[in-house]
Amino acid sequence: MTESERFTAEMATLAVRLGANVQPGQIVAVSSEPGKEAMARAVAEAAYAAGAKFVDLTVFDVYFKRARALHAERDTLGFVPPWLGERILALGEHRAARVSLSGPVAPHALDDVDPDLISLDRLPRVPEAMKVLNDATTNWTIVPCPTPAWASLVYPRLEPPAALERLWSEIAHVTRLDEPDPVQAWDSRMRE
Repeated sequence: MTESERFTAEMATLAVRLGANVQPGQIVAVSSEPGKEAMARAVAEAAYAAGAKFVDLTVFDVYFKRARALHAERDTLGFVPPWLGERILALGEHRAARVSLSGPVAPHALDDVDPDLISLDRLPRVPEAMKVLNDATTNWTIVPCPTPAWASLVYPRLEPPAALERLWSEIAHVTRLDEPDPVQAWDSRMRE
């Protein structure tokens, strides 16, 4: 197992056990992007190991947002299919846990798109998410998911593999993945 594979598995366990506090029988919703499959799969594995009833994956591809901004009618850019908001509300009704994977995969995908058009399309955010957040009906966490593109943004002078390794190393330190038991390390820190 490589160091990044080990950190991926440990990050997933930390996200499930501590961040989202997944309980036996709970539904877990994972929000991801293309390019984060390894972390999404690791979260699913950790969630099922923690007793999750079902793990649901949603994937948002920034290139779909790009295509929409460039080619859809301007007056349709604010449209959000109702089932996306209904899904979030249903997660709240079921007292689900939510794990969102953060970090850019394609940081320059929208560089040449008119910012006014991009701002009209709020996806992947939906208004119902604020209700679920304010009502505190789900456990949730946001997890850093290092990607080659993110690493290249942070360390542009390093070769991509070295940049990714360094980003993982620094995230591991900040999130206490470099401790023998990251969950216990966080528990100790929170008691302080």
